[in-house]
Amino acid sequence: MFELSITRSAQVPQMPATIGLGDIGQRLALMYRTWSTRQALAGLDHRELEDIGMDRPAALKEAARRPWDLAARPRR
Repeated sequence: MFELSITRSAQVPQMPATIGLGDIGQRLALMYRTWSTRQALAGLDHRELEDIGMDRPAALKEAARRPWDLAARPRR
C-alpha cells in the first residue's frame, strides 16, 4: 500500500528560456518527483482515489503523462 499524502499545494514554477547547471539538477529532481508521484497514482485503490478527487481512468491517464509535462491539467 502506498502512503501518499499531499501536505500543501504550490504553483509549478515557470521555466526560463536559459538555464544554468544548478537549474538542471533542480529540474531533473522535479521531473523525477513528478514521475514517481504519477506512478503512485496508478497503485491507489478506489477509496484513496476518491480521497484526492480522482477516478481510476483519470489516475491512469495522469500516470501516462511524460515527466517533463508539468503543465497543470484542467479539472472537471
